[in-house]
Amino acid sequence: MQQNFTDIEYSCRKKETRRDKFLNKMDKMVPWADWIAMIEPFYPSGRRGRPTRGIEIILRMYMLQNWFNLADEALEDAVYDSYSFRSFLHLDFFDEQVPDATTLLKFRRFLEKNKIGTAVPSSTQPSSALHAPSRTEPASAIRKCTRRRRATSGTSA
Repeated sequence: MQQNFTDIEYSCRKKETRRDKFLNKMDKMVPWADWIAMIEPFYPSGRRGRPTRGIEIILRMYMLQNWFNLADEALEDAVYDSYSFRSFLHLDFFDEQVPDATTLLKFRRFLEKNKIGTAVPSSTQPSSALHAPSRTEPASAIRKCTRRRRATSGTSA
């Protein structure tokens, strides 16, 4: 895949976001080739009707949807908005567009119909990759900041 201006711009960033780190870990940890091989025998060939999208991009979208708890339309919008999501999908807007929400819905139904959803765990969430960084402030300090203060004039705040 050829680099475009956005790729060049993002490669100069000084900080890698938590989302970037998480998606990079998942990209390495998930056995994509095995899962694609598991789905391929059941996947429509695209000979009739509308051509199908590649299994890998749809599978990656399905996993993003589950990891980030997004609705079909929300995921479609998020891919357009988020460079992290786009790079995780290996998607280049010069070559192809984001699969739409209906395509993702049909893929989810396809997995359910063929009982592949249980073989491809939608909740692949290694605990080491998902632990949120601990807060720097103790819980008591957070509670203190969120308590309602009493008004001195006798009216409630």
